[in-house]
Amino acid sequence: MLVSLIWLLATCAPSAPQPIQTIAPTYLAPQTETPIPTETMTPTPEFGIDMEKFHNFPKSYEYLLAHPDEFVHAPDPLTDRAAFERWWIEEFLQAIGEPSERDVDIWCEGVGPLDGYTAVVDPSRRGRDDIWIGQPDFFYFDHNGEVFPVPVIHLTMDGNESVDMTFAVALYDYDLEYNMSIATSFRVIHGSVDIGDILIDLTDERPGSYTETVRQFIRNNFSILDQYTNRVVFGVGYVRPAKLK
Repeated sequence: MLVSLIWLLATCAPSAPQPIQTIAPTYLAPQTETPIPTETMTPTPEFGIDMEKFHNFPKSYEYLLAHPDEFVHAPDPLTDRAAFERWWIEEFLQAIGEPSERDVDIWCEGVGPLDGYTAVVDPSRRGRDDIWIGQPDFFYFDHNGEVFPVPVIHLTMDGNESVDMTFAVALYDYDLEYNMSIATSFRVIHGSVDIGDILIDLTDERPGSYTETVRQFIRNNFSILDQYTNRVVFGVGYVRPAKLK
C-alpha cells in the first residue's frame, strides 16, 4: 500500500519546466522602387529680345561667330517659319516700335522696289560722317550651321528726320570675286568703306554666287514686305560699297 502511494505521488508531481522556444524575428530589407525612366527634354531656345543686345552691333562677322551670346538670336525662318513669324510679331515689331519712334541710322536718296528692294544713297554724300547718323540694331539666325547676321537699318529720305523705312538685311556672300561679302557689308556699315546702296534680294536670277540656303530663302518667298503698315522689309541681301573690286 505504501509503495503504491509513493508511485502515485511521483507520477502526479509537476515536471521540470522546459525552456520556451523563441522564434527570431525576420527583418525584410527595405524595398526600393525601381526608377521609372523619364525622357530627357532638350530645352527650347529662348528667343526673346534683350534690348541691350538688340542695340549691340558686332565689330565684325568673326566677332559674332566667336561671341554669339552677346547678340539677339532669332528662330530659323527657313525650318521653323511659324516660330519666326510669331517672334517677328510679338518681339521684333515691338522692339523697333512705330516708325515715328525709331532712331534714324542713314540718309538715303530713295527707297523702293528696284532690282529687289533697294535703298539708294546720294552719290555726293557717301562718307560715314555725312550719311550715317546712327548704328543699326541687330539680330542673327542660323540654318544648318550657317550664321546669317541681320543689321536692322532705319532709313530716312533726304531732308526728313523721321524713319521712312526699316531694312532688316540677312547678309550673305553675294560675289566674292567682286569683293561683295558679309565682311564687306560690315566694313561699309562701320564706315571704313563708302556706301553705294542697300539691297534686299528678291530674285536669284542675277549674276552672283548664291548658296543653296539663299536660293531656298528667295524661291520660297521667305522675305517679309511690310512696307506700308509697319514700314519694314526683311530678306537676304547686302550693304554694297560705292566701288566694287
